Amino acid sequence: MSETDAKVPVADGEKPQTQRCAGVYSFCCIPVGHIGLKILDKQRKPVMAVMVVLKIVALVLSIVAACGAATDSDTVKAVSWTHGEVKEFGGDIYIALNAYYLTGGNQSRLMKWEDEGCDASEASQDSQDLCKNCKSAATGTVLAAIAGVITKIPGISNCLTRGGVFFKMSDSPKSKFMAVLTGLIQPIVLLTSALSYGQYCYADLPDHINGTDVDYSNGPGYVSVLIAIVLDIFVAIIHIITPCPEGSELYAQQMKSPVDDKGVDL
Repeated sequence: MSETDAKVPVADGEKPQTQRCAGVYSFCCIPVGHIGLKILDKQRKPVMAVMVVLKIVALVLSIVAACGAATDSDTVKAVSWTHGEVKEFGGDIYIALNAYYLTGGNQSRLMKWEDEGCDASEASQDSQDLCKNCKSAATGTVLAAIAGVITKIPGISNCLTRGGVFFKMSDSPKSKFMAVLTGLIQPIVLLTSALSYGQYCYADLPDHINGTDVDYSNGPGYVSVLIAIVLDIFVAIIHIITPCPEGSELYAQQMKSPVDDKGVDL
């Protein structure tokens, strides 16, 4: 019998039957709770306490990155995702998710992406394409950046639950699975958007504008989101290699099939 099969009690004279767990409980039928290092199980509370701190740091960094969706000049300048320095004129280019800000001399200009058509008649076709690509990548990252902030809250809760940091520990195969699932999907989605932004709003930007050299660098918003992603993935890996405490009642309950509560024996 496979590990995902469950023995269901039958009447005398009948042949024993096998019942598989269905849906999400199929993950509870396999020994997900056994996966991991015993040393992390023994040091569960301090390990998860450190993970809580890392999640809080990631939350702060994600907030900084998400502020790049603002459309006022001060915020765009402070948390830009890309910074370009025009040395000859002492000017700067600040690119964020919903706007970009140009400064030089005694002049400055804030332009929202929604108002930017990227079809200026004096611009070449290549310049227009670069503008459109960057606009699409920047605005397409907004929702992922905001989601990166929101999903940190359940991520912190998962660490507290699995480690019993401030209350009674209630770890189980199901809670471990959800912690790993939510801890990996969101940073991977955000990483995909961030890499697209980095390609079109940093790597592909021209080194010269109207014959003037421009030096580009990653802004605080972009650096913050990359660090937050690394922290999220690291915490998810720690969840994977931290086994569930097998002696807990909740562990025993979730290792049973929900098909027949009267007598399921894995």
